[in-house]
Amino acid sequence: GGIYHRPGDRREWRLGHLTMSAYLSPRELTNHQPPALMVAELLEASAIGGRTRLLNPHGLDALQLTEGCAQSLAVIQGHGLRSRGGPAASGMLVSVKQAVMTRPAAAGETIEICAQREYAWDSFHVYRVSASTADGTTIFSGEFTATSPATA
Repeated sequence: GGIYHRPGDRREWRLGHLTMSAYLSPRELTNHQPPALMVAELLEASAIGGRTRLLNPHGLDALQLTEGCAQSLAVIQGHGLRSRGGPAASGMLVSVKQAVMTRPAAAGETIEICAQREYAWDSFHVYRVSASTADGTTIFSGEFTATSPATA
């Protein structure tokens, strides 16, 4: 066994006959750093979106869920940039519209963020973003506009 690097900034390794893979850590994909970094893991990424899992030791209110969604977008964009040989994401959240929270996240509850780009123009990207519990219940959603110095 050993570590193999593949396009898309995924790391793969072999354990016997099994091939395991994982994305780069959120620290390597965004300029957000602990203790302010809320994204625990990038779960999935594509050219138009992705999924992350948030850190949630103390519960998350509407403001914290908004920030977790924004950081998730940075991690997803960072993956796109890094997979093309670029730097970690350093864009900015421009706006949040139509934000709806049905309830806060309880302490320790698994929260996944799903983001799908709806459209882009120039360096602006508009995403439909939602936060869901492990059983798939959506507890927060909104339309997020982010900018990046390079197209992600």
